[in-house]
Amino acid sequence: MARELEAFRALAVEVLAECDPSFDLPKDERWLAAVRGVRRRYCLPFVRGTHTLAKLGAYDETLDTGSGMTGQRWADLLVRELLGGKQ
Repeated sequence: MARELEAFRALAVEVLAECDPSFDLPKDERWLAAVRGVRRRYCLPFVRGTHTLAKLGAYDETLDTGSGMTGQRWADLLVRELLGGKQ
């Protein structure tokens, strides 16, 4: 499970840390982003699919990773990493 969680962490950080490039357009032109080819690297359903992080955060039992961390603690650390805080 540790390998899967690390793969998820790396992907979640990459996906969730991506800035929406439509915000680089003037405010009144953002609705034209798709027409102009301004798109996120990852599609929105994929971004929304990271709800796995929320599920891990609700899991208060120890994960089988050998680290002794709960799902909640693991999710807390990932969110802290995304927000630029120290672990």
